[in-house]
Amino acid sequence: MLNSPILSTDTLTCLLKTDFFYNALFLGLRGGEHYVLKFNDFKAKIDGSGIEICIPRSKINQRGIYRQQ
Repeated sequence: MLNSPILSTDTLTCLLKTDFFYNALFLGLRGGEHYVLKFNDFKAKIDGSGIEICIPRSKINQRGIYRQQ
């Protein structure tokens, strides 16, 4: 599936679809959460070991599994 021609970087449309897929897969984003991402949500670590991603939590995930209201 990751080798699909749809998930490539050859065209802007394919790049957008690839980005949307990886955001859903690795960041756990759902529906409209993709559209609220901002450039400032992604911060490169000072030591160059990766990227820290600071995104607002989904309404679904705020209370956790054990806290019922």
